[in-house]
Amino acid sequence: MNVLFIEDHVLVRESLIYALKKACEHTFVIEASTMAEALRLVSHINLLDMVLLDIALPGVDGLTALPNLRQALGAHVPIIMLTGSDDPNIARKTRESGATECIHKSCNRNELISRIKFFMNPGLPSALQAMDRVAAEPLTPREMEVLQLAAQGDSDKIIAFKLGISMGTTKNHISRILLKLKVANRTGAVLKAITSKIIVPAA
Repeated sequence: MNVLFIEDHVLVRESLIYALKKACEHTFVIEASTMAEALRLVSHINLLDMVLLDIALPGVDGLTALPNLRQALGAHVPIIMLTGSDDPNIARKTRESGATECIHKSCNRNELISRIKFFMNPGLPSALQAMDRVAAEPLTPREMEVLQLAAQGDSDKIIAFKLGISMGTTKNHISRILLKLKVANRTGAVLKAITSKIIVPAA
C-alpha cells in the first residue's frame, strides 16, 4: 500500500505515519509538505493507492489544489482530506472538489486510523457503485463500516468498541442506514446490503 501524505507540520505527519504503519502492515508512506511538491511526486509515482491531504497548507491550500490533484490522480485513487476547520460545510466543499472523504482532526487516533483503513479495502470501488444503485442517499464510509460489522453479528456495543465511537453515535449510524436503505431493521439492512453487493457476507 503506497500512501502519499501531504502535511506541512512535521510532528503531525510523523505521529500519523507511525500510527498508520503500526495499524496497517506493508504500508509505505511518501511525504510532501506542499502541494507543489506533492504534484511533482504524483507525476513520478506509477502506483499510488491513497492520498492523505491536509487542508491547511502553505502557499496553495489543500482545498484550492484539490481539483488539480484529482485530475492528476484519476478517479480511482482515494483522497482523504484532513481538516481542523469548524466550517459545517467543509465536508461538502471537499467532496465537491474531488475528495473521497473528509476527516476532522479532532477525532481520536483510533477513529482516524479506522476511517483511513476503510479506504484500503480493494473491493471499495465496486461496493460504492453498488451502493449508489441501491441507496437513495449514499452511505457514508463510517456507515459502511458499521454495516459490515453488523453483518458479522456484532452488537452495537461491540461495534462502538471496535470503531472507537460512543454507543449513541453507533445507534445514530444504524438509524441512518435503515433510513437510507429503506428497511425496517438491521437484519433487513444486512440482507439488502449483501444481496446488492454493497458489503460481503461475514465468513
